[in-house]
Amino acid sequence: MTRYVAPGQQTAGIEPEVTMSDGGGFATNLRYQYGLNQLTNLFGTAGMGGGYRQFRVGGGGTFDLFPDLDSQPGIGLGTQAFYYRYRGSRGQLEVTAFPYIHKTFVNQGGIEIEPFLALPLGPRINSNDTFWGFQMALGAMVRPDAKSKYNFIGEVGFDISKTENYVSGGVSFAL
Repeated sequence: MTRYVAPGQQTAGIEPEVTMSDGGGFATNLRYQYGLNQLTNLFGTAGMGGGYRQFRVGGGGTFDLFPDLDSQPGIGLGTQAFYYRYRGSRGQLEVTAFPYIHKTFVNQGGIEIEPFLALPLGPRINSNDTFWGFQMALGAMVRPDAKSKYNFIGEVGFDISKTENYVSGGVSFAL
């Protein structure tokens, strides 16, 4: 989520996901990310799945308000809008803001590990109702070394109010 790519750089990735709410399900998402500037990245995601959540498409941006420097963690705000298609042909628009914190650590072997915490919050709008959802997401990104063209990610999301519990992971490649 918070892995920044350099200005003008692009990445593409695949993110398998298991949801554990409303009967559960498995999904696969494709993700594209673009480095707009040193502190801002834009992204788009599309995915299909089985279980309760059948389809999603959307995008957003991450804005590091305080960059991840040697002695301080990165702190920022992300925004996103996604359209979800749920079982039974019910569609839902979810608009979310998520404050986050992240910090990169490099071990003796040169492997970069970047844990993060995000708190997504926002309205969910469908034809029957509008309500607010709140969630907590914990995860980490791993890059084999500073020159690597790929990153790995693992994330878990916890339902705090009217959202979903999930586990996801994936890999992204520099284009």
